[in-house]
Amino acid sequence: MFVDEATSGLDSFMAQNVVHTLKMMVSKGRTILCTIHQPSSEVYDMFDELGYNCPVNYNPADFFIMNLAVIPGREEECKTRIREICDSFEKSPRMNKMLESMDEMCRQGQTTMTSSRLV
Repeated sequence: MFVDEATSGLDSFMAQNVVHTLKMMVSKGRTILCTIHQPSSEVYDMFDELGYNCPVNYNPADFFIMNLAVIPGREEECKTRIREICDSFEKSPRMNKMLESMDEMCRQGQTTMTSSRLV
């Protein structure tokens, strides 16, 4: 299931409930890919497979933005870091598991998306 900003406009309590429900669906075998806009620290902590570990006592949003943003005057350096992060993910067991789940969904007719390559 693809979920785009399911918590936008919700208070922290309701946002946590939505993410909790998504986690319950994952525990029952569903694959969930979602975007979350400005999550609270509590909601952020509910995600267990983000792929890039945030240091303790660091704002997760700031951490990810600083690692994935293209900063004027440092474009090449930033693009190299982003490419390395993407390349690392493409070779990871997590990526293989995600592709297998997507292939299974395609075989079951749950989606028309192909998963041969993510761009």
